Amino acid sequence: MSKKVKTVSTISAVRKALFVQSKELLGTFKSACESHLTAVGDIRAHFVALGKEGNFNFCEVIIGDTPQANKKNETLGDPEVIAHTVQFATNIREIHAQATFALYSADQIKAKGGVEKALEKARNAAKTWYVEAIKGTKRNTGKATGTFKPQSKGKKNGKVTDLVEVADQQAQNYVNAITALIDSAPDTDSANSLREIRELIAGYHALDI
Repeated sequence: MSKKVKTVSTISAVRKALFVQSKELLGTFKSACESHLTAVGDIRAHFVALGKEGNFNFCEVIIGDTPQANKKNETLGDPEVIAHTVQFATNIREIHAQATFALYSADQIKAKGGVEKALEKARNAAKTWYVEAIKGTKRNTGKATGTFKPQSKGKKNGKVTDLVEVADQQAQNYVNAITALIDSAPDTDSANSLREIRELIAGYHALDI
């Protein structure tokens, strides 16, 4: 004989308000996700338009203001449009980084080594997001969706690095974090949503979960 689940026949005002808020937050989260996807598409389309105007592939533009970056960018196309593209991309990534940092709790900031290091991690995450979402780099191909052909290699401390591998590692870290959160959370709609997010990320990066 199965054990019947005890239900609450009377709900306090506080609990009732929390349940209502849960539904409101789900709606807000859904709208935010839809807006984010739309914004990513609009940003990407704008980069393409800038590239056409300046006669260059935006995926090849180095986002930075170092002498090496400037020298490389000078060979790609119209310098005025490229300079604008670099500043636009820099602003986009900084907005993403600040939004990510704002979600860190005090304990998370402490665990990441303090405010400066936590902000740096958020900026690194923004760079990965830019490569994946805006450039559209796919795993192990060096190709982007559509007709884009982004660079898949970069240099760090004089050593060649694979940006796809960097993105994959960031994704693995994120999947691990979500997994730990799911394991410690009750079986709720929010936890199920996290499971779906984890599976989508893992599937995109061919990660084992």
